[in-house]
Amino acid sequence: MDSNRYSGVVYIMKKVLILLSLIIVVVSCSKKEEKLPPVAPAYIVENLESMPYYADTLLPEKFEKHNLTLTEPAKTIRAKEFSTIQASQTEQYMNHHFVGMTSGSYKFKENSLSAEVIQFADEIKAYGFYASYRPHGIKIEKIGAESFQYGNSRYMVKNDYVVVTSVMQTTDEATRIMKDFCISLDQTIIGSQATPPFFLLFPYASKIIPSGKFIPYQYLDIPGMNEVYTTSYLIGEDSLTFFLMMDLDGLKFKYLKQYARQHGEVVEGFNRFAFDSTFSIAFKDSTYGVIVAGIKSKKLIGTIQYNPKVADKHLSTWIKGL
Repeated sequence: MDSNRYSGVVYIMKKVLILLSLIIVVVSCSKKEEKLPPVAPAYIVENLESMPYYADTLLPEKFEKHNLTLTEPAKTIRAKEFSTIQASQTEQYMNHHFVGMTSGSYKFKENSLSAEVIQFADEIKAYGFYASYRPHGIKIEKIGAESFQYGNSRYMVKNDYVVVTSVMQTTDEATRIMKDFCISLDQTIIGSQATPPFFLLFPYASKIIPSGKFIPYQYLDIPGMNEVYTTSYLIGEDSLTFFLMMDLDGLKFKYLKQYARQHGEVVEGFNRFAFDSTFSIAFKDSTYGVIVAGIKSKKLIGTIQYNPKVADKHLSTWIKGL
């Protein structure tokens, strides 16, 4: 065999070995990368449409205390029809498992009051929808489970229902009528006046009251991160947000880890905090900064926009408390 032919054979063998090595690496990685089940949809319209609907029995034709009468018959829209509306907030309603809405309008003097009674699939989803419109730190009142006024609107949540009243002109009289209207519906709606108990699992010190949120689907736009509770804190001049969700089988953590590998700079087994075993992670997200999360007592908890000077002490204390 001449030297040229020998060199050619060696070159080919090297290429084959490199190719085989790459195949082995790819196969090895594919075995390590667990295939996760498809993410379930946020809602099933048919299920929501089939639920019993009672909100149409709650909106009064006459509001006797202020001598108001509906200007025309109340209107009702159910989940199936509502889901087809091409509006910016349609998904916001549907993701919270919107069952239906009954609305009407009342006129008084040179002003008007519009009222919506919105029914959701359960009280947690109703609270999540209500809280999504509530600014941090705003004054709240114990009407229903909770109520607040913001601008020319008042919101109230109780049981599976959210009541939204709005006036055309904000006056002292209009403010009083909106409040009395919600008090009247609070007395009509049967059910719990409690806010979701999961918020009691968050630390109290430095908490912004109110700031508790419930995100039913894809928190931070991350697939699989569903049924998430959050609470925010003010520490000096810095803010901090904690999140919590049940994760009995660790699947949500796997979804988070998959997302982190695809979109961020990942540090797995982030051992700064006393999470369970190796179920912890830190990664940089382009929108929410550094996210730190891990499993503790079958709960996936963590913080966004992680700043060690602000978060470390509070996160460590929280994890130990759980």
